[in-house]
Amino acid sequence: MYLFVYGVISSHLHSNPFYRSFTLIEDVAWVTGCLYDTGMGFPALAPGDAIVFGKLLQLDDDQFASMIQMVKHYDLLNSPFQFHVRPIKAVSARNQYHAVAFMYDDGLELTKVESGSWQ
Repeated sequence: MYLFVYGVISSHLHSNPFYRSFTLIEDVAWVTGCLYDTGMGFPALAPGDAIVFGKLLQLDDDQFASMIQMVKHYDLLNSPFQFHVRPIKAVSARNQYHAVAFMYDDGLELTKVESGSWQ
C-alpha cells in the first residue's frame, strides 16, 4: 500500500525509528488538496485544488495497521481534528500512484499553508 505523508511523518521520517521501517518510494511527491496549520504542531490535509507536497511511502499490512493505531491516539488527543483514510492520486517527477492519505473533511476554519509544504 502507498501512503502519502505530508506533515510530522514526512518531516521526521529519517530520525524516527518507527518511520524508518517504512519504504520510501518518492522523497518528493504531491497531491491535490489544501494544507492547513492546526496550531497544534501538525498540519491538516483537506480536499481542495491546491498542490500539497510530501513523501510517498510503501507500507505492508502490519505497518499500516500500526499507523492506524497511532492515528487513533492522535484523534483522541486532538479533538476536534479527526483523521480519515482517503484514496488519493500522488504524483512525482517519475510516476503517478494510487495511494491513501490521512485527511480531514475540511479546513475547520484553519489557516491555510499557502506554500503547500509543512517543512
